[in-house]
Amino acid sequence: MTAYFDFKSSQEFCDVIENIAAHTGNDFMTANKIPPHLTLLQFHSKTDAKKIISAFENAIASDCKIDVSFKGYKTEIPHVVYVPAENDRLMKLNKMLSDSFSLLGETVISSHYSPENFYPHVSLAKRLDDVQRKKTIEFMKDKTIPSSGKITKIVLTEGRPPKKLREIILSLCQSRQ
Repeated sequence: MTAYFDFKSSQEFCDVIENIAAHTGNDFMTANKIPPHLTLLQFHSKTDAKKIISAFENAIASDCKIDVSFKGYKTEIPHVVYVPAENDRLMKLNKMLSDSFSLLGETVISSHYSPENFYPHVSLAKRLDDVQRKKTIEFMKDKTIPSSGKITKIVLTEGRPPKKLREIILSLCQSRQ
């Protein structure tokens, strides 16, 4: 389950991602056409897709766009440079989704996305070797990243490569921060 951002912040992130790829030679993100996103939940389920889609719709359908703050970049996740995303609603949404999907039969939530381990972030570069990681850190020292953005849609996918099962566009209602 993946959250996507408004056009402006998405474009700003794309520019940074493309510049990192050009500067480091690591084109994993650009070659695989991975757009800027925030993964809210990953799970494996043998439950019927219709039940999964229904649970997704029930959990997300009435939600509003989510304002998110971004604070610098980090490198603690091995081989990844990322930007932490901050908003308490993300944590609550992850917990609600995790609880909802845990109720489905034969469903296992990925430990990386369980509420106690959830760390909302936007990846700027992945699968970096040590040299590429150092180049990315050096490159990022004077670069600007978006300071905020809005999550405007949430998409439920399955498999690799991901196949879209359902997309929900978040409404313009006043955000519940």
